[in-house]
Amino acid sequence: MSYPPNDNSYFGHSYGPPPPTGPGGYSPSQGYPQQPPEQGSSGRWVIVAIALVAAVALGVAGVLLLPRGEDRLSALEDERSDRPTVKPWNEMSSSPTPEPPPQGGRPEHCPNRGTPVSVIQSDGRMLGGGLSIVAPTSRGWNDNKDYMPWMVEQNSTTKRITANWVAGVDVGAVKKSDGFSDPKKAAHNILSCMASSWLYDDFTGKEVLVDEAWSVGGKSGWFLKANVLVDRADWVKGDVVYIYVAELGRPDELAVAVGTATIDHPESIGEVEGAMNSIALA
Repeated sequence: MSYPPNDNSYFGHSYGPPPPTGPGGYSPSQGYPQQPPEQGSSGRWVIVAIALVAAVALGVAGVLLLPRGEDRLSALEDERSDRPTVKPWNEMSSSPTPEPPPQGGRPEHCPNRGTPVSVIQSDGRMLGGGLSIVAPTSRGWNDNKDYMPWMVEQNSTTKRITANWVAGVDVGAVKKSDGFSDPKKAAHNILSCMASSWLYDDFTGKEVLVDEAWSVGGKSGWFLKANVLVDRADWVKGDVVYIYVAELGRPDELAVAVGTATIDHPESIGEVEGAMNSIALA
């Protein structure tokens, strides 16, 4: 994850605060489009008429394209489909070359649910989503937060690796109604959301290392480990990402723990793996 040039309250692996978006995907950093010079009254009436015709045509097309008996929201969030809320990776590809995302650094296709906190209990554990995890205590770990908006109850801690790259440990939950329908799909969707978001602006591909069933406290779940690769000017090649997802029986939620350690950086890898090995029911 990269570090921002200023002191923000939370950040991503491509360090910097998430670009806030408004209706229609507007980002304040982009600004509003320039307004055209004012036109005469006849020109304005022609533009208004054209706009009305276009709006009616789009409305009719939208109605015809929606599934019968479903509104627009349910069409976007189809839980019956195997398709995640973000464009899936081609897991069946035989190519050894990591595949780039169709739109790197564009997180708006994933849910925007929560705001992270960084709270460590007196016993040294972090709580979130029904899980408990021991926070790393080595020098450098602090209360700066990862921002993964598809998570709820997100509790986070991070460590600076270089001037603009960090490792992180997070615990929380994701919503089944957002397309994270079961532990395996949720793990892969989380990886897709991470790789296609501002967390890895320099993303070039991924390599799945472990993809298997997992359990905690008798509760079934899934474990996904992958290298997320980036193209940067410094020595950083990317992160080893650890994603654990468990079904705890909570309504519409799956518990999640995520660790990110810097590739070829044994110190952060050992610290993050130590935290991940401590996952327990809260």
